[in-house]
Amino acid sequence: MERERLEVRAWLIFLLDAAILLYAFIMAYHLRMTFLFRGYTLAPIGEYTWLVIAHAAICLVVMAVSGLYTPQIEMGFARTVWQVIKSVGASIALVVLFLFLVKDHSISRTLVIMLGVISLLLLILEKLVLKFISDSMRRRGVAAIQAIVVGTGRRAQMLMDSIDGHPELGYRIAGLVDVEPELVGSTVRNVPVLGTIEELPKILDKYTVDEVFFAMPFHMLPDLKRQIYLCEEVGVKATVMAEFIRPAIATTRITTHLGLPLLTYSTTPTQVWQLFVKEIFDRLAALLGLVIISPLLVFIAVAIKLSSRGPVIFSQVRSGLHGRNFNMYKFRTMVMGAEEMKGELDDLNEMDGPVFKIRKDPRVTWVGQLLRRFSMDELPQLWNVLMGQMSIVGPRPPIPKEVEKYERWQRRRLSMKPGLTCYWQIEGRNEVDFDAWMELDLKYIDSWSLWTDTVILFKTVPVVLLAKGAS
Repeated sequence: MERERLEVRAWLIFLLDAAILLYAFIMAYHLRMTFLFRGYTLAPIGEYTWLVIAHAAICLVVMAVSGLYTPQIEMGFARTVWQVIKSVGASIALVVLFLFLVKDHSISRTLVIMLGVISLLLLILEKLVLKFISDSMRRRGVAAIQAIVVGTGRRAQMLMDSIDGHPELGYRIAGLVDVEPELVGSTVRNVPVLGTIEELPKILDKYTVDEVFFAMPFHMLPDLKRQIYLCEEVGVKATVMAEFIRPAIATTRITTHLGLPLLTYSTTPTQVWQLFVKEIFDRLAALLGLVIISPLLVFIAVAIKLSSRGPVIFSQVRSGLHGRNFNMYKFRTMVMGAEEMKGELDDLNEMDGPVFKIRKDPRVTWVGQLLRRFSMDELPQLWNVLMGQMSIVGPRPPIPKEVEKYERWQRRRLSMKPGLTCYWQIEGRNEVDFDAWMELDLKYIDSWSLWTDTVILFKTVPVVLLAKGAS
């Protein structure tokens, strides 16, 4: 629905927000210099370029990730203001934290706080003005898109409900066109039925029509080609309601690939901006983590080597995204030949389903028990994250033989990149049965967002430190 128009609008608001953030700094600088603390002199304004760029970039990225510039449905005003508050708060908090860490006292903290307050006030004022202008134009019918809906049944009424529920898109339903003549002259939900589909050429000539929505019954679809050509002939936009199948889980997207319009059903997250941020965060966090804990990694490696015979790193084939196999790395916690001993311990397995776990596994060394208790044996998997095979947060990667025993609904957990931690890790680990584990992974996939990842990460810390549910 008018995606191109919404994209232009989103870009204009993005540029307007960027200009406001720049003006907020200029205003804060001159207020600080002219009216407040006159005895303290600030550096020339050009020396604060990095502060302006950092503040604006963080604000704009957070607002973009939160969906303020997504060319689709407009957010409510209260939610918009909340996203603005979060973005400005995150920006100022990160700038202050950076200044604290580098011990830079040349930047006035008062200037930074004033920058945050003024940015917040100006952005909220801008959103309020934009809302007032938008509401005013809607009430007056300025630039309203005159639309006709072909159909009066369930699918057509679903479309009408959607249009009525999103007035920010600017549509006005001028009338309906029915397949049968019985309803002509009557109204459906207070919208007049202008004629039959055979009379569509006369209707387009008589009324002002910007766009025709086709939501007729399925059995009329073979006739759709002729109707679209008719709209094309008079230069009226034609849009087909592509709700042919209503999947239980998957979301629907209309995409264009190689010049072909495609209808896509997806059960995995499609928030491109957020997924991009997740990917960047994973790689940077893994690289930074490996550098910071490198002394600990060396210490653990020495302890493993001195305590038992065998290699320090244990490599095992695991199933990743959509079943792609990769070598996952862990610190070795078991004695040599542990895999060959597994068959003798099948009766001791404490997990249902295809997973094999024993709380007091006799194959685990004393160093391995300590590592497992605090999940330190998983630290080498940061390398898998750095290589893009895993993520920081995501369903744990299974063994291919376990995947072969999955029920079909359980295989959907492979539709997202595996991770170091997920809901299973923070809700009991070995205390959770197999089916509940699978359901937790699917819950993560279905409700994923950057905020979900953040919550899981924060909850993982006490779970690891307290060794909750560890074997």
